[in-house]
Amino acid sequence: MGAHVVTAPLVIVSDAEGKQTYLYTGALVPDFVDAERLEQLVADGVVADATPAAAADDTDKAPGKSASKATWVEYAVSQGMDATEAEALTRDDLAEKFGEPANSGS
Repeated sequence: MGAHVVTAPLVIVSDAEGKQTYLYTGALVPDFVDAERLEQLVADGVVADATPAAAADDTDKAPGKSASKATWVEYAVSQGMDATEAEALTRDDLAEKFGEPANSGS
């Protein structure tokens, strides 16, 4: 089924026993989420494919430095960073790590 990452502030999913799991921006969607539910989450725009190849078309260019943290987390994950690590960083840390290189004065 491939990895998917939460792009909304909060997504709630249930396992087979009905136990709810709260997933926040940048979290990977657990494997227990069935394909039909995953398709609906993607269609609703609250979850995106986390594989770098799938995201490459939309993420060739880094977001602007003032973009939201959620946008930077999504971009960092699309560039291969672990979603949990990306979520732990600040927006400015992500912008510094993945943003356009600063002009070196040359």
